[in-house]
Parts: sequence; structure tokens; C-alpha cells
Amino acid sequence: MAWTKDFAHCQSCGTTERKHKAKGLCANCYAYASEVRQKSHITRTTHRLPTSILREDLETAYQSGLSLNDIAQRYNCTRAYIYKLVKKFGIATRTQSDARNLALEKGKLVFTHRLGTEHECTVTLQKQHVNERFFTSWTPAMAWVLGVIYTDGCLHASPRPEGQSKSAKSGKLRLREQVELANCGDATAQFYLASMYGHGIQAFKWYTLAAEGGDEGAAIARDELSKKLSPVQIAEARRQAQEWVPQDKQAKMAQWRLSIGQKEPELLERVRVKMGSNARIRFREKRGVAGALYNLQIMNATVCADLRQLGVTPRKSLTINFPQMPPHVVRDFIRGCWDGDGSVYWSGTPPRPSASFISGSKVFVQDLVKHLVALGLPDRTIHIRNPRKSSEHRSYSFRFTGRDCASLYHVLYDDVDESVCLSRKRDRFRAIADCYECQVSQEQHIVSIRRRVTSLPVQIARADMSLRRGAKNRTMIQLRARQIKAANAALKKELETLTNTKPPLCKASENLVPNFERAGVNEKED
Repeated sequence: MAWTKDFAHCQSCGTTERKHKAKGLCANCYAYASEVRQKSHITRTTHRLPTSILREDLETAYQSGLSLNDIAQRYNCTRAYIYKLVKKFGIATRTQSDARNLALEKGKLVFTHRLGTEHECTVTLQKQHVNERFFTSWTPAMAWVLGVIYTDGCLHASPRPEGQSKSAKSGKLRLREQVELANCGDATAQFYLASMYGHGIQAFKWYTLAAEGGDEGAAIARDELSKKLSPVQIAEARRQAQEWVPQDKQAKMAQWRLSIGQKEPELLERVRVKMGSNARIRFREKRGVAGALYNLQIMNATVCADLRQLGVTPRKSLTINFPQMPPHVVRDFIRGCWDGDGSVYWSGTPPRPSASFISGSKVFVQDLVKHLVALGLPDRTIHIRNPRKSSEHRSYSFRFTGRDCASLYHVLYDDVDESVCLSRKRDRFRAIADCYECQVSQEQHIVSIRRRVTSLPVQIARADMSLRRGAKNRTMIQLRARQIKAANAALKKELETLTNTKPPLCKASENLVPNFERAGVNEKED
């Protein structure tokens, strides 16, 4: 059995008896390496510092934004000594959140990410930023991004009370469940949460709350724990228990995040640019039946609150409704929805273009069809997939075929910037529209030729009548008659050739279908 996933033993001492700490080192070797790293900048040989550190200088340096490590390097000493002086002088220290934000701004958080067992890459964490006012006003770009989120995005709420540890790697899901129930006032969950803490102020606090909720076992455990704690710890735990309020009265119980998933990164990159964010696009490899996926996550309470006001809710697939919006951005919103859950493909023999949309919400699909009809497209029949199953397993779809696909292209993409659409679907729609427009121009050309062929016999009859009347310029009339007959024959031949030729739509579709057949499918859907 391997020591860890990537290492067979400690990379420093070679042991497998002690647990792995980080970076391929056991706990002892990691502590030693950390101490060496913190003292690597010290160059003095004497024990005493060359100059004493005054309180004013230390406070000025710390408040200017320097970290304890930065100040230690300036004075040629250890970080632990600087921290000792800060506490001695009574200088107010930063919170962990402020310290992390400052480190992010300066690009200090750098780590090595292992890709398998051979490859590594260096990652520098950055403070995530986003335009918090992006969803406050209706614009074409905002409506398009909202459409993408409505179809391929989701909101997640993670309950995280103040003081809860993020590093509960074993049993993490169970811990979160217990915390959520405990904060709602469940005495049993409070008892189990106190058992997880085992010892200390938090354990005594939750035992106290569970005992007040009627759990007799919690009262016994609290009394036993009180024998092991100091009076100061007991007083602090009781104070926290008195200040505790149920979850529904806490203003900041959940951390919200927006997540958008796509099989290709192009759409996520354009959404990120429009939202003014620098969030990383992560890639997840194929796992079991789940395919590979690119994911964009944005953690911002203001953005998530605006999205909830616009109708985006957790687990929205079956309950989502079409949002209220100004008429001039409806087509941008629909284009975003089509980039997410819509499809455009060629199917059948001979190939025929189709454009379909599918959703788990019947109300949303019905309203979407109504808005497309208002934009000039024909009404569509909504089909139910898996009609025999329960409502939570059903999906609803509709489809445009033939010339209607070309009309849909003009509705969604006319006079639209390329930065607010998915190029792959736009190019397919454009190819369909070009084919039909070429076919229409050919049909108009055939109609004009037919009109000319129809008018030629009249001209020939007039020429023959002039000959019978004995016109003076008999030679010119005969020449004109021969030219008319030759033109008539040429037009008839051209008309016959055009009417017997396959329309351009079939030619264009024949060029696309073999690519799909090589992939082993007859229909191309997204």
C-alpha cells in the first residue's frame, strides 16, 4: 500500500511510519523544513540584534501593509520574534481575512499543483473580482449572460457559520449537514456536533444548547466536560451559547457561489469577460459516466443576490420561469438560452436542418415559444420526453426545421456582436441561412427566365406578321426573328438545366453530413 497517492515514502527521511503532512514530507520533516525556510533570510552571526526595534517603527511598518515575514526580513530576525513584539506592544493585528486579501493582492500565495505523478505546474492565487453592478440594469450583454446562466448555470448555498473549520477533509459532508441542522435548533444534531468537537469551548457550547433543547445525554456530557475545562473557557462557552440564535435569524449563514459548466471553454471565457471577472476556468476530467467539463465559479454575494432577484434559484431545472424584461433584450436572452441548452444540426435523408430547444420546466418552454412567435417566428408544438415517467423525470422540447431555421438565425443573430454569442452555433445557423437564401435567389432567377420564355412567342408572332405585310426592311426583320428564336432556345435549355439540378441546400448539407456519419451518429445535437 502506497504511503500517499503520489509518494511511496517521505521525500526527506524515507519513513512511512509517520503521517504525510504536505509536499511529500512527514510531519517532523515538514516542521523542520518550515523552520529552515523561516530562518533562511537571517545573515547575522550574533544572538543580539544590531539595533533595537522601536514600537513606533514596528507599528508604522505593520500598518503600511507589510506582513510579519516582511518585517522580519527587514530587521534580520524571525517572524516569531516580530509577532512576540507585536503582542508585547499591544499593536492591533489584522484578521485572517484581511491578511489573506493583502497576500492575494501582492501575489504571495503561490503553490505547486501536481498533474498526475510526473507533471507539475505553478499556480499563483489571485483575489477574485467581478463587476457587482453587471446584473443591475438590462443591456444586451447582460441579457445574454443571464440566458446562459438560466440554462447552464446554478447557484449553490454553503452554510458556513462563523468559526467553522474548512479543513474537515474526512466526513466533510456529514459535518456540514450536522452544522446546518444544529444551527436550525435540532438538539440531536447539536449533541452530535459537540461530540465531533470533542473538547474545548465549542464542544461545551453545543452541549449546553442541546441540553437546553431537552437532550439529557447532552447535559451529562456537559457536566463531564466542565471538569476538564478552565473557568475562563466555561464562561466563554456559556457566553457564546447565550448569544447563539437560530439559522433563520442569522443574516450571513450561507456563502453563495455561481457555477457555470460547459463542454468547451469558449462560452465561459466570453461570459467571464462580460462580467468583468478574473475567476479561473477549471477543467474536470471524465469520471465514470460523467464527461469532461469546464467550470467557471464566481463567489460574490452581491452578484448572487441580484441573480436570485432575477429568478435564478438553486435546483432550478424543473421550476424556472421566463423572467420579466424589456422587449429590446428578449432576443439576446433567448440567444443565451440557445447557446446553453439549444441545438442546431442536420438530420434525415436528404439532410434537413433542424434547431431544437429542451428544458425541464414546461412553463419556461411555453413562454419561450410565445416570445419567439412575438418576434415573427411560427408557433411550435411542445413535445414531452418520457411522458410516462413522473414530472421530475420529464423534459419539454420544441423544434424548428427547414426555412424556419434560417428565420431563427436572423431573429437571433442579425446585427449582433460576435462577443455575445457562441461561434460554433452561430456558424451553423449562418450556413443554413446562406443555403436557403441561395435557393431563394435561384428560384427567383427561374421565375424571371420563365417570364422571358413566355414573352418570346409574342415577339416571334409580331416578326412573322411584319414579314407577311411586306415590310421594306425585310432582311433586318428576318435577322431579328432568327435572334429571337435562338434566344428562346437558349432560355429553354437554361430553364431545363436549372429545374433538373439539386437545390444548393442539398449540396451544402451533403458536405456536412459525412462528418457526422464518421462520428457514428445520424443526428447532431448539443
